[in-house]
Amino acid sequence: MAGSSPIIRENVITGNSGTMGGGIIVFNYASAKIGGNTIAGNRATGGAGGGVFIGAYSDATLSANQMHENEATFGGAIFLEIDSSSLITENTISNNSAAFGGGIDISGSSAQIEKNIITGNKADFYGGGIYLEGSVVIITENTISTNTASSGGGLSGRGESQLTVLANRFHYNSADQGGAMWLSADSFLWMNKSDDNEYIGNIPDDIYNQKK
Repeated sequence: MAGSSPIIRENVITGNSGTMGGGIIVFNYASAKIGGNTIAGNRATGGAGGGVFIGAYSDATLSANQMHENEATFGGAIFLEIDSSSLITENTISNNSAAFGGGIDISGSSAQIEKNIITGNKADFYGGGIYLEGSVVIITENTISTNTASSGGGLSGRGESQLTVLANRFHYNSADQGGAMWLSADSFLWMNKSDDNEYIGNIPDDIYNQKK
């Protein structure tokens, strides 16, 4: 979908493959609303966005989708390309896989990620649940659980990313470093202690920060 404003609602999008965006691709100044769909078992053969790919200068609202068992190199379920933006809310993002960002990969973009269930996703390297590279992202009121990666089982931020992380539940995520969160030395994390996150059973630790 290029340069359009589609509404994609209550579809079953499964078993597809594409170079970018195995299930859905939004690009070239498009603005999409993607809601209530089942997006499952799709694959990005060229590398990014197994379920959904949001291209440069585009935006999308993804709400109340079931996104599972999608595969890519970057962003098993969702990938945001440079200079894109998204609201990602009330989705279930489960059992997706990638090298970077098993569930979600946001690269040089901005996003609000709220009230999602992000569970059982796997990344070979960074960000089992969510991977951020040079992005500005607000992450609130999500359940981020049983995700795995080498660095940052639940969440990984690199490349001068700016993260606001409030009132999330990080449960039973695992990694070699940063069971819940892994942060590079050049990334910035803000957490308001009055709206704290909950950490239960993350392995080997909750937060690994290279600044320390």
